[in-house]
Amino acid sequence: MQCNARAGLDPVGIVLGGTPGLVDTLDASNATFWIRGLRLPVSLLSNDEAHSVLAHPLAQAGVTAEESALAALAQAAAGYPFFLQLYGEAAWNALRQSDAGALSTEQVEVAIKAVESRRKKTGPWHSYVMSPLPSAMRAGR
Repeated sequence: MQCNARAGLDPVGIVLGGTPGLVDTLDASNATFWIRGLRLPVSLLSNDEAHSVLAHPLAQAGVTAEESALAALAQAAAGYPFFLQLYGEAAWNALRQSDAGALSTEQVEVAIKAVESRRKKTGPWHSYVMSPLPSAMRAGR
């Protein structure tokens, strides 16, 4: 980061999310980026915030969504930003496959089932995320 600053390049940001104990592990590592870094904790989102997180990118893409569809996605994600990303991506994929101009409750039901099905096949959520990566890129390899 210091080299970037000296070269007049844009600053670098690192966003980390993880399991309980991540903060303790990084604290114990004495990694300088962690010691100097600004920590902004992310908490669960309210239903209104989740709705906004889902609706905004759809609106930017010129896509409307049924209120019940957004509510179902928000409920499935239970306020977790990470889960909103997973369910939102699956809903977007379901929408694209349907060639519809609006996100429907039916498409969201398909999306939720797809995420849950994949999660059941891969086990814990971290396995869900890592499963598409080549084995050489997975943590601990």
